[in-house]
Formats: sequence, structure tokens, C-alpha cells
Amino acid sequence: VVGEHRGSCLRQVRPPSPMQCTICLSDEGEIIQKGCACRGDNGAVHGDCLAQLAIHAEQQSDSDEQWSRCSTCRDVFSGTAALQLANARLHQTESLDPDDLKRIAALAHYASVTSDYYGDTAETERCFEQVVDARTRLLGADHRSTLHARQVLAQSHIGRGKLTEARELAQAIVADMERVLGAHDRLTIQSRRILATIHRDTGDCDTAVTMLRGLLATVREMFGPDSVISLDTLYSLASACDDAGLMEEAMELAKDLLVRRRRVQGKWHLETLRVLTLLSVLHCRLEQYADAAVLAEEELALRLEHNSADITSNVVTKHNVGFFTLMRGDPAKAEPILRDAMVGAKVLTPQQHHFAKASHGLALSRLERHAEAMQSLRETLHAQTTHWGSDDRSTLRTASYLGEALVSSGEEVEGAALLKETLVTQTRCLGPDDYDTRQTAKLVAKTNHGAS
Repeated sequence: VVGEHRGSCLRQVRPPSPMQCTICLSDEGEIIQKGCACRGDNGAVHGDCLAQLAIHAEQQSDSDEQWSRCSTCRDVFSGTAALQLANARLHQTESLDPDDLKRIAALAHYASVTSDYYGDTAETERCFEQVVDARTRLLGADHRSTLHARQVLAQSHIGRGKLTEARELAQAIVADMERVLGAHDRLTIQSRRILATIHRDTGDCDTAVTMLRGLLATVREMFGPDSVISLDTLYSLASACDDAGLMEEAMELAKDLLVRRRRVQGKWHLETLRVLTLLSVLHCRLEQYADAAVLAEEELALRLEHNSADITSNVVTKHNVGFFTLMRGDPAKAEPILRDAMVGAKVLTPQQHHFAKASHGLALSRLERHAEAMQSLRETLHAQTTHWGSDDRSTLRTASYLGEALVSSGEEVEGAALLKETLVTQTRCLGPDDYDTRQTAKLVAKTNHGAS
């Protein structure tokens, strides 16, 4: 114990005590953060204690709210705590009939949280389909819960890349919701936002931006500019402006959104962290790599404070830190970061994994580890072409990386030919002003200049 004099008083300074579970007050076992707005000691719990609290609350009040929302701060659980609760809830209902509404609600909750944690997978999509089928049978096609389940399924289709199915389902849902719930119902508004997002993802960015501008004005007037539905719509509009090439508008919208998210939901909230991701990507596309890296590092630090390092969003953020560091000209620092991100491939989708592997291959190339780089990039390009086709954005990006690696390793003729071919395809598929197209165009110009 170290004593410090403060006037005539002696204050004892002790090492900080171990964090205790706020429910059972024990410091033994694994202590996790709830991932809500409760911070420090107030957010520390055992996963099992949190689940038992939710079970007790459901038995006492017949409410399932405490499976997803903190009773203290009223914020939604996220990260590890949300995943453990979702698993515990599903396990709690295993003995119920498959058509029991409590069992169906638990399945929907499990699929939603798992999708947030690991990304959309075939398993989560099947769960959402089961929920839609069960609620249609038991509650009817026009029941609010059924309509919401169909909306969630459409979002799952987006995450799985099934954009045609997602668009057809979303259009049908909007029509059904406007008929049943009315045009100004929150669920209807949310479905219109999802439909606009699908337009964006299928390349119709102008339609998406027009829809979202109108929708943002509507929700701000109805619910206020700082309501969650307004903030969600603002995020969708910023993303759509980004994809439409309206970079200045996208940046201003994202900066405004970050301020509002931090004020309303807190800097640790997952939706606030998503805005940091968007802002760092926008800086990257403007080739402001130092700013992009700083934002990504801030985001990763915030994520790791309250969640494990191996969840999908954390691995993706780590990759972004490495990629932005690489693009600002520091491959030696970037390479181990990108290698670590690849170690997290077990929680990445195949497309995310190949993207991370391609970035690592580019780092190896810029470190002049040519043999490793060529092998990695050729393997990645072959896998991406096989699974997603030669016109896919990620495939084209890897082709550009491989072209650069070939040129830098002395294979100028093959590399230059690949870069020119890639540039033609990117211009056709992505447009001449797209970030990836511009990067390849620079490489082609540099190669031509070197050849002359």
C-alpha cells in the first residue's frame, strides 16, 4: 500500500479491484460487458447471470424484453452478451412445440443476433425462413409479426447476395404494409428504406438516393431528427450517396450522423461504430489514407473494449486498419495486421476472407516478397472468379493487385496486359469514377510511363 499525503489526511492508494458481476457480485468466472450503455463496473456481468435474470423477468411479467434490452439503461445488448443471451433463450425453449410462439420468437432472436455477430449465413437465412413460415401459418400473412419477419428475411437475402430475391420480396412487403399498416407506420417506413438499399446494391443508386432523401424528410418531420428511425435513414442516405459518387454529400451526412449517434446512443454503440466504418471508407475513397487509418484504429479500440477480437465486425475493422496503413505507404506495419485479420477467417464470410487474403497479398508484393505474393494472389483470384465471376468487384480488385505484383516482380508484359484488361472491365462494370477503377487507371498510366 502506498500512502499519499493530502494536507493532514493520509489517502491509501490500492491496485484496482477485480471487476465483479453486477448481478451476483462475484469476481470469479468469465466476466463480460453487456454491450449496452452501462459502462465499466455497471456493465460487467456473467453471461449465465444475465440469462437467469431474463428468465426470471419473463416468468414474472410474461415479457421477453430482458432477453434483448438492459433493464437499467434501456439500451439493446450487443456483442458477446447478446450472443450468449440469444443462445440461452433458444436453449430455454427447446422443449416447447416447434409451433409455440415463444419458441418461434426465440428462433427469430437467435437468428438476428447471430447474423449481427457473424454476418448473414445459410443457417441464419434458414432460421428466418422458418420464422416466416410459422408466423404465416399461426398468425396469418397480414399480421404485423409476419410482415416484420418477411422484412428481416429480405435483409438476410441482401446479406447473402440474393439481390433479385431480396428486391422482389421487399417490393411485395412495401405494398402489403402500406395496405395493412398504412404508409406512415414505422414498419412501413423501415421497409421502404430497405427497398431503397436494395436499389443501391443492385446499381440503381440514383433511385435509391431520391427515395431516401424523401424518406428522410418524412421521418424527421414525424419522429424528430434524432429519433433512431431518422438516424437509420440518414445512414442509408449517406451510404447511397457514397455509391452514387456524391462524395461531398456523403461525407457531410456521415459527419452529421456521427455527432448525432454519439449524442443519442453513445460512442460504444454498434450503430455509432458503423458510422466510423463508413467515414473511414469515405476518406479512403478520397485517398485520405492517414485520416482513414486513424478512424479505423479508433473504431477497433472501441470495439475491443467490450467485445472479443474474433467477432466478424472486429476482424473486418482490423483488416481496414491494415489496408489503410498499407495504402498510406507503410507495408511493413500493415502486413502483420493483415495477417492477423486473416487468422480470423473462421468468422468471416468466404468473400470477406478472400478480400483479406488479397490485401495481404498486396502487402507482401510491396514488401518485395514476390513468390509469396504471387501464389496468394493467384489462388485468391482463381477462387473469386470461380465463385463470384470475373466481373465481381472483389475479383477485379484482386486482378488489379495481381497485375501490380506481376509488374513489380519483373513480369511487366503479363502484368501490364492484366491491368489493361482489368481497367476495361472495371470501367464497364463500376464506372470510370469508381475508387477501384481510378486506382487501376493509375497503375496502367504508371506502367505505360515506365515502358516508354
